[in-house]
Amino acid sequence: MAKVEIDEVELQNNVKLRDTVAALMKNPKSRRKMLEAQKEAFPDTPIPELDAAEPLNTAIAEVRKEFTDYKKSVEEERAKEREEKRLADLETNWEKGRADLRRDYKVTDDGLKAVEEFMQKNGIIKHDIGWAAFSQLHPPAAPATPSSGFGGWDFMSAGVDPGDKYLKELIESKGQSENALNGLIGVALDETRGTPPRR
Repeated sequence: MAKVEIDEVELQNNVKLRDTVAALMKNPKSRRKMLEAQKEAFPDTPIPELDAAEPLNTAIAEVRKEFTDYKKSVEEERAKEREEKRLADLETNWEKGRADLRRDYKVTDDGLKAVEEFMQKNGIIKHDIGWAAFSQLHPPAAPATPSSGFGGWDFMSAGVDPGDKYLKELIESKGQSENALNGLIGVALDETRGTPPRR
C-alpha cells in the first residue's frame, strides 16, 4: 500500500470525524438516522438493516393510515349524530314553544306567523322570549268604547240617575225584571231617536 502524507490538521480532522461517526453508530437512534442519511445520499447502496425493515415499515404505515382514516370517520359520524340530535331538539322545542303560545296566550295562526318572523329577524329561538319581546313592541289595541264616551256596562257613570226607577228595579231583581228591562230599552230608544224621555 502506498504511503500518503497529510498534514497534522487534516489528520486531526479525520480522527475527529471517525470518532464522531463511530459514536453516532453506537447509539441506536442516531445509528438509524445515519443509515437513513446514507441511504438517501446513495439509494443504490445496500443497507440490510434498513432494507429488511422496509416492508415492515410500509405495513405499519398502511395500518396507521387505516387507523387514522377510521378514527376520522368515527369522529365525523359522531359529529353528525350530535348535529342531528341538536337539530331534533331544536325542532322539538320549536313545536313546543308554538303549542305553548297557542295554549297560554291564545295566539292565532296569523299572530304566530308574525311572532316567528320577528324571532327569525332578531335571532330568537325561544317562543316565550320572542312573545315577550314582540308583545312589548306590539301591544294589543285598546278596546273600542261607544261614541258617547261611556263604557258598555258601567251603569252608575253612564249619566243615568242611580235613583231611576227602572234601573233600581233591575238591580233589585238581579236582572230578572222584564218590566225594568223593557223600560230601560224604551229609554235607550228614545235617546237614540232624540224623542223626549218617557221616565
